[in-house]
Amino acid sequence: MKHLGAKILVLVLVLALIALESCLGLLTLRLGGLEPGSVTHQSDAAIRAGFFGIPSRAEIRVNDRLLPPRILWGQAAIESARPAQLQEGQNQVRIKLYPLLPVRFVEKVWTVRLDSEAPSLTLSTPSIVPEVALQLTGQTEPGARLAVRLGEKEVGAVVDEQGNFVADLQLKDGINALVLTAADPAGNQTVLEKSVICDQTPPLAGAVTPAPSAVLGKNSGLLFVSASDPESGLESVRVTLDGQELERRPASDASGNLAFATSLMSEGRREVVLTAQDKAGWSAEQKWWFIVDSTEALGLHTLTVGARGADVKQLQKKLVARGLLHKDEITGLFDQPTCEAVSAFQHEQGLEPDGKVGAATLAELGPRIVVYLNDFMLELTENGRKIKSYPIAHGQAAYPTPKGEFHVADMVVDPTWLPPDSAWAREAQPIAPGPNNPLGTRWIGLNSGVVGIHGTNDASSIGSRASHGCIRMYVEDVEELYSRIQLGTPVSIR
Repeated sequence: MKHLGAKILVLVLVLALIALESCLGLLTLRLGGLEPGSVTHQSDAAIRAGFFGIPSRAEIRVNDRLLPPRILWGQAAIESARPAQLQEGQNQVRIKLYPLLPVRFVEKVWTVRLDSEAPSLTLSTPSIVPEVALQLTGQTEPGARLAVRLGEKEVGAVVDEQGNFVADLQLKDGINALVLTAADPAGNQTVLEKSVICDQTPPLAGAVTPAPSAVLGKNSGLLFVSASDPESGLESVRVTLDGQELERRPASDASGNLAFATSLMSEGRREVVLTAQDKAGWSAEQKWWFIVDSTEALGLHTLTVGARGADVKQLQKKLVARGLLHKDEITGLFDQPTCEAVSAFQHEQGLEPDGKVGAATLAELGPRIVVYLNDFMLELTENGRKIKSYPIAHGQAAYPTPKGEFHVADMVVDPTWLPPDSAWAREAQPIAPGPNNPLGTRWIGLNSGVVGIHGTNDASSIGSRASHGCIRMYVEDVEELYSRIQLGTPVSIR
């Protein structure tokens, strides 16, 4: 009996201790804060949890993989003795704490998402803007936080559910340094540095040569302009001459001015428009004019308002002869009355009344050449009246002179004879100007290929069919005819 009582007492004590331990474990052994939380960017994170109570041992598992635990009594924490080696995406983490007596354990299970990729960050705002007020826009990862720093100032940004963001900035004139930092919930960061140029002024633009109101003694060459923009730089430079865009040459002069090619400008006032645009969208326009006075020979170049000189006087005399100008208006200056007289004449002749004296208008104003092959004669007429007749020679039966309506397309003093591409001249060599030149001293080429009117070194051939298609004249006759006509003079061969 005595031994039985002792055994019962021991059993009661053991049960009491078990009950007490069980109560202590249930009431006091607890797990606190968990690390990492629901999301992290560190794959080698340590699994850690705080506890309250006195654990006897611990168990840590990541994706059912057992990690060695370490109890930090001074910190009341339990952690894995080596990194967790989390996988990208979802990871299951489980911690168990056991009390001194293995009756009940405490357990925490949670999911940790590993996100090791930095958030995307793009800007849709241009690098050069024309105003100080700027709405910065772009896109980042949905759920990310965005910080925008402009110089020393941080500006708030709003990010919507799709990751689109907006930030209102107040720029300064010139270069503005921006630093954008996007941070996702896992702690990944993307930093984007960008400079935005605020350009509030248009570019500088002006004429160089020919200068405004200048008189240019040639009808082609290079036109130089100055164009610059020190803030954002030039986007484009466009130059028009009388409404026609000029071709920009790749080379500039030593001062950095831009060159544009001009060619075959008409005599008179030429209007230039320079348009420069900078990269911020601002544009500047300059207009000016200059005078082209490159020749005194009527018919060499088109005449327009502003032209001056002997060629204009000849034109005005022709208009006087037509009754379209008064003698007092022969000034040598292509003015508005002259332009109106030209337009009236063009209207009478069925031409476009643009007031410009080109080849077609001058042909109607000037003399005409009529060649009568059967009579071996050439007549010069003006205003329907014969001025003079000249004897000629023309093409042989094997090389007939073509009949039809032509005009003067080429005029040369003291020409060089060049062998034509024909069987009869296969062995011939060029002949320089002089007494042996078969063209004499003048060449009046027609728009019919190689056929023309010229002098001859064989005066005895005049009055016969002696040429290879051209019209021959006595030297003194062709020189006189040459002085009375111009390019574009109509030629009728009958």
